[in-house]
Amino acid sequence: MKNCAKEPLARTRILCAAAETLKRGEGAVRVAVHRLRRRFGRCLRETLADTVDDPADVDAELSYLLDVLARRHRTSSLNQP
Repeated sequence: MKNCAKEPLARTRILCAAAETLKRGEGAVRVAVHRLRRRFGRCLRETLADTVDDPADVDAELSYLLDVLARRHRTSSLNQP
């Protein structure tokens, strides 16, 4: 396993730390995270499809949701010291 302290990017350091905690290789953790993200995306799309009348509206609804979350994040980031 790599030395996490030497990894420059925060995301890479987090993956490396997770790999050490889970006693797995960094590649295995990367694959697991990729699969989880893909599964989350499918589940989110299925949930959104249940909330719209026309399945063609799922992409627009997803864009709207991401926009709202991004605005919320920017607002909360501004309020932090």
